[in-house]
Order: sequence, then C-alpha cells, then structure tokens
Amino acid sequence: QLGYKNGNLTTFASIEELKLATLSDNKAEAGDLKYEIKPMGRLHSEYKYDFMVFTVRPFAGVYNRFGYGQDAQLYGGADLGTYVWDDRIGVQLRGMVDEEHFTLSPRLKLWLMQLEYSLKQPLKSKINDTKVSTLHSLNFRLFF
Repeated sequence: QLGYKNGNLTTFASIEELKLATLSDNKAEAGDLKYEIKPMGRLHSEYKYDFMVFTVRPFAGVYNRFGYGQDAQLYGGADLGTYVWDDRIGVQLRGMVDEEHFTLSPRLKLWLMQLEYSLKQPLKSKINDTKVSTLHSLNFRLFF
C-alpha cells in the first residue's frame, strides 16, 4: 500500500489479495479450485469530518481484479461512527454502493476485538446471465 495524507484527506493505492505462498496443496483430497484467485488493484480516497461525538468519512474509489477481463469498477459510500479512547472502542455504520451491490455494515469495536455484520444487496437480479443473491456475512476479529 502506498498512500498520501494531508490533514483529514487520505488517498492510497494498493495491491490486495496477492498470493504469496500455499500452506497446503492436497488436491487429491480437496480437489482443485473452480476459479483462480487473482490480485486486486485499488485506488481509494476518503475525507474525515468530525461533528461533536460523531465521525463521518465519505469515500470513493476504483478497483480492478486482474485476469477476469472486466473493466475497473467504481465505488463510493460513507462511514458514520462514534469512538472513544483513540478509536479503540466504538460503533460504526458503513453504507456503500458499487456497480453491482448496495452494502450496509454495522460494526462494533471493543479494543482488541471487532464484530461486524454485512448485508450486500444486489442492484440487478442477473449479471451475465447469472442470478445474483443477497449476501450476509458476520465477521469476528481479534487484534493482537
């Protein structure tokens, strides 16, 4: 990740999900993947506004997954949250839209752990003749 910060403005470019190594390669038992995991390039900018106890971070960016033959995808949204103790404890709500989904994600952060639910609602019923479903995810993270 390579970035720039000036006051409340942050911009960065990154290459994400880059395969560095394989821990186990037991294709005889698990089989082969139906798709190859390709790295993703991303350019992202956000601006931080502080209003009393709330922080608002509108953001926009563009990403491209290499090797899938699709054009770069735009996205945008905003985070609304309230935090204490240097962002170690807080509640955040993220709304985001890209060309395929609307995403809503509430997040609870408690110092060394984070709990996040995410709802990805498709904007179209079909993409390239494939029916698209609503996605739900629940993430529990520990920081150490």
